[in-house]
Amino acid sequence: DAKASVRWLRANANRLQLSPDHITAVGGSAGACSVVGLATTFESDYKAELSVAEDPTLTTTNLQEKSSIATGLVQWGGEYVPLYTQLRDPQNRSRYTTANAPLSTYHGTADGVISIAEEDGLIAGYKGTGVIYEQHALQGWGHGADAAAVNDASTQGKNVSQHEVMFEFVTRV
Repeated sequence: DAKASVRWLRANANRLQLSPDHITAVGGSAGACSVVGLATTFESDYKAELSVAEDPTLTTTNLQEKSSIATGLVQWGGEYVPLYTQLRDPQNRSRYTTANAPLSTYHGTADGVISIAEEDGLIAGYKGTGVIYEQHALQGWGHGADAAAVNDASTQGKNVSQHEVMFEFVTRV
């Protein structure tokens, strides 16, 4: 569904007056999994499992458009989608490539729902590609820490809202 949404945006870019080359996906928790999926899956993933003959509604999902994003913003997410997608791939191909979208993540160090350690695989996968990956550990915060300020090397030790850091990331990358 997330990939179909991006394809819809691309198909309607002129009418919506947006640049299809600058689509950013943002999500928290389960939505973060969708963002990670958009950033890491191959174009063919979740597109070719069914034919139009099997599901005629596929014709409405703009299959001719790309589903890639320019950047992703992830709040308290993990590595589930690239791992699951690789596991179900008959060729067992890693989803970490130079084609991945740059990611900026925000995660509470006291998250009891999705541990910040769940990002370790993402960090390692991205490190191997050279694609930008920034993790912002929100010290002492739990799951759903939208109000937490970022205070790390990227903010030079100042408390800065996640949204300001996100905006800076998207405009810089």
